[in-house]
Amino acid sequence: MNSTVYTSALQNTLSEIKNICPEVSNSFVFNDSDLIAKDDSTSKKNIDQAIVAFNLVEKEAKTIGGLKSIRVEGTKGKLNLAYMDKFNLATVISNKADENYVNTITKVLVPTVIKLVDEIKVISPEIEAEINENPKPIAEPPEKDLEIKQETSQELSEIKNPPVTLIEPPANEKVEVVGGLNYNPNTEDNSENQSIEEKSPIEFEDNNFLAEPPVTQLIVEKLGGILVPSDTVRIDKEIIEKWTELFDGKKIKMVHIENVNGKSTQSKFRNIKSSKHAGKGVIRIPDKIQLELETSKGELVTIKPVID
Repeated sequence: MNSTVYTSALQNTLSEIKNICPEVSNSFVFNDSDLIAKDDSTSKKNIDQAIVAFNLVEKEAKTIGGLKSIRVEGTKGKLNLAYMDKFNLATVISNKADENYVNTITKVLVPTVIKLVDEIKVISPEIEAEINENPKPIAEPPEKDLEIKQETSQELSEIKNPPVTLIEPPANEKVEVVGGLNYNPNTEDNSENQSIEEKSPIEFEDNNFLAEPPVTQLIVEKLGGILVPSDTVRIDKEIIEKWTELFDGKKIKMVHIENVNGKSTQSKFRNIKSSKHAGKGVIRIPDKIQLELETSKGELVTIKPVID
């Protein structure tokens, strides 16, 4: 696939990472000596020097079984180089950054975007133009099929409405007319059927169908304090508002939480009031629920509302 597709997708991904994690000062993605994508604050000259240095280290590391990542710590920050699928990701973060949080974001977003781009099937303009100019014609049914269908419809019509043959009685015989001009031999049967229908009417219930509860993926943050309830988690206010809008009139008192291994539980929930954690895509969980879920800070969980 053309690297331009990767460049466009990963360029936006690096910008989103920087918006979510302001502590990430620089980031770029490359393959061998080719630069695939970079953020706006990183110069091409510094990137070229870093790529050359990384390739030299990677070449020497082949003698000991290969290289998966490099970590360089300085006085003003840290440099992390990691191999992700077919590309290498480089990030520079400050010493004050929550490294677990940054690693979780980058290790989830970048491989996911690469996988999605791999699944996209790009059609060239020449092939698309040829398809539009020469659409596949709709096959017409053969004439024999039309003749068979016409004959069949005629036969069914004759069976449903058979021809009536009038027999003229002799002149000296009297013909008794039964039931008058409006006599219908099926009247009795029709009245019985109508009686049965009246006695056993079919009732249809109006079922109210509920939408499938949406699943949201969040990062675990610890929730502690003396007055903090141990059975209540904290999530973003925007998520709660979306649930309320989607399930209008339904009570949502509990949330279903599940870790990456399938371990799950239910708990009460409130919105995050701290500006430090709000809008960061996290869920604040007390120690008691973390132990029950067998999860910890920095790991991913999924949540969905429990509808009464």
